[in-house]
Amino acid sequence: MRTYGRRCQAIGLEAEYASHALRCMFAEDCFQMHLAECGDRREALAETSLDLGHGDGRGRYVEQVYLRYLPENENS
Repeated sequence: MRTYGRRCQAIGLEAEYASHALRCMFAEDCFQMHLAECGDRREALAETSLDLGHGDGRGRYVEQVYLRYLPENENS
């Protein structure tokens, strides 16, 4: 984690949540890709959770933490 943090700082990402913002963008891209492939929201969340290194049962957490800024999640 320290190496990752230093690399973020080296490219100018010094804000408090800059590295987490990159992870959120990655999660959003993965989720959209999985959703387009399978068409099932729950399955796409499970796959995204695995992509992030979480277990496949963490879909709700992924949605609440990483995907909260997607348009379909604004009113959830």
